[in-house]
Amino acid sequence: AFETVNSQKNFLEGQKVLVIDDKETNQKILQHYLVSWGAYYNGVTSGEEALAEMLSVSRALERYDLAILDMQMPKMDGLTLAEKIKNEPEIADIPLVLLTSITQQYLSGVNESNTISAVLTKPVKQDQLFDCLKNVLSKNKHETESSATVQGTSEQTQAEEISKPKAHVLAVEDNNVNQKVILRHLAQLGYQSDLAVDGEEALTALEKNDYDAVLMDCQMPVRDGYSTASEIRRREQQSGKHIPIIAMTAHALPSDREKCLAAGMDDYISKPIRQRDLAQLLARFTNQQTPQVFDNDTQSSKQSDETEFKDSESIKCAFDELAEDDRDFADELIKAYIFDTTRRLGTLAPALERNNLETIKNLGHLIKGSSATLGAVTIASLGGKFESMAQSGSLQNTDVLLKNMNQEFLNLKTFLENLLTRQDQDSAKSTRII
Repeated sequence: AFETVNSQKNFLEGQKVLVIDDKETNQKILQHYLVSWGAYYNGVTSGEEALAEMLSVSRALERYDLAILDMQMPKMDGLTLAEKIKNEPEIADIPLVLLTSITQQYLSGVNESNTISAVLTKPVKQDQLFDCLKNVLSKNKHETESSATVQGTSEQTQAEEISKPKAHVLAVEDNNVNQKVILRHLAQLGYQSDLAVDGEEALTALEKNDYDAVLMDCQMPVRDGYSTASEIRRREQQSGKHIPIIAMTAHALPSDREKCLAAGMDDYISKPIRQRDLAQLLARFTNQQTPQVFDNDTQSSKQSDETEFKDSESIKCAFDELAEDDRDFADELIKAYIFDTTRRLGTLAPALERNNLETIKNLGHLIKGSSATLGAVTIASLGGKFESMAQSGSLQNTDVLLKNMNQEFLNLKTFLENLLTRQDQDSAKSTRII
């Protein structure tokens, strides 16, 4: 059954929209948006239900004007469902909008078959969704006039941009938490992306694909970023090409920048990486317009209990930027961080007993990097101390330092788990699709 309410006249007034999403929260949010715009809403939770509903309505001599599909659903994902819809002549002409949190590398061929009208990367804001649906419906109704009616504004939606070629970026990073954050940044900025976990993988990827830029971590196992960049430049002497290489470094000293440039890198960005800085840097090297990045409202993060964890403010600010209101991505980051750090602390103790400087240095670096990304500055500082001590070869009072780090991690783990619990309680108030 369709549902609507009276609303101010707009482009979506009276449009029949089917939402296919297995998450009740997303259904409620989309229902609220669509009904407030005067559209007729109906929702189902699976691909099988969607096909049955669309065919049933079509055979009753009605039709849906548009369908919104979630990418990640059990049994039948959004792309599979879209292909099945396009194989049914009665409903094949219904425009489809795909909502996804998957990075662009997995969706590179989606629009080539004209199966999907538009793709939006979650979390999706209300005005972004409205502009997308309006553009898709307008294009569907006025195919021959669309090029004349589109206005060249600075706030273009992904629906308008999807048919244009996206710059392709190779991210080279070995830290699990940082990988997730970087790939999410790139997806939200509209770039296609691939991931390599060390320098050797990066060199292999560069042999197989043409990239517009490389984001290169400096300290990695197997082959670090410096030697990888040098090898890329050596190979370019034969090919005559020059791919921009941007170093990702936890250090921001002039000597570090000089070391990056000496290895053949074009510039560097300091960790933890912020989306606004990344957007500006990539736009400069890929000759693409800088995507507009909006500051998140962090007012709520300034209100904390006196008894809260000491890094609570910086952690909340980090999550406001990294995950916004995407509870699933926040949960993914936290679980990955806890798993990785638990394993690394378990490896650090025997490494200290054996005086294994290289392992201690690497573990300290990894803990520092992932902790800083999440705003956990205290444990990041402790990880940095282990890294510096191992680098200098002076391991003094490490038993006390390790005890402090273990205690700090236990406190941090409790805070992060409580943070997820509070997000669950507040999910009904969310204003974005998760």
